Amino acid sequence: MMGVQKIIPKMSAQALLEIIVESEPEDVWFFGTHFNMNLSYSQELFIQLLQKQSRLFFLITNPFDKTSIDFQAKGFGIKNKNLYKNCRDGIFNFLQLMKQWQEINDTNKNSEYHTKIIVKISSNLPRTRAYIVDIKNPNATSDIIPYMNNITARESPIFASNNSLESLSLLQFKGIEEEWRKDQTRYLQDYIKESNGFKEILHESAYNDFLDKYPKPNI
Repeated sequence: MMGVQKIIPKMSAQALLEIIVESEPEDVWFFGTHFNMNLSYSQELFIQLLQKQSRLFFLITNPFDKTSIDFQAKGFGIKNKNLYKNCRDGIFNFLQLMKQWQEINDTNKNSEYHTKIIVKISSNLPRTRAYIVDIKNPNATSDIIPYMNNITARESPIFASNNSLESLSLLQFKGIEEEWRKDQTRYLQDYIKESNGFKEILHESAYNDFLDKYPKPNI
C-alpha cells in the first residue's frame, strides 16, 4: 500500500542511519524539526556518508520563530524552552559537522566539499520526520516517521517505503521539495548572517571564517 514495505514499531536514529550508510546512497534528504540528537551521537555516520560521496540535504525548524516553536512543543508535549534549545544546539552541531568535513577536504584538496552538505531553515511546521533516500530510484527505501501528539519521533513507528510512483515517500518528498524552494526558506549561511541570534558565532574563533570557507551551493 503506497509503497510501504514494512512498519517498524521502533528503531533508534543511529540504527536507521547505519542502514542508510550501508546502502551507499547518492542523495539523502533529512526533514524534521531538528536533528540535534542525530548530530550529537552519530556525527561519524554522517561523515561516513559524505566519504561515500553522498549529498546530504537538511530542512529544519527556525529556533527563533516563537510561534512555530511554541506550537510544536505543545504538540510534542514538551517545554518550549527545551525544543528551542534542541533546535538551536542542532545548528551548532551542523556547523561542527560542516567544519569537520571542510577540514577533511582541506587535507584531500577537494574544493567541492561545500556541495555535499546543504542545510536550509524553515519556519513552517513539519508534521513528519523523513529520511528520503535516492528519491529518483524507485527501488530505494525511504523512512517516514509521523509526528503524533505528545509522542516524540524516537517513540513513533517508522514507515519504510520504496520510492515508486504515488508511494508515501514520493508524496512526502513533493511537500519537502516545495518547502525547500520557498523564498522564505533560508540557506544556513544566509540565516546565520541575517539572524541576530547567531551573529555571535561569527566572532568565535572556531567559526570566524566559516562563511568564507563554506559558501552556499547553487542547488
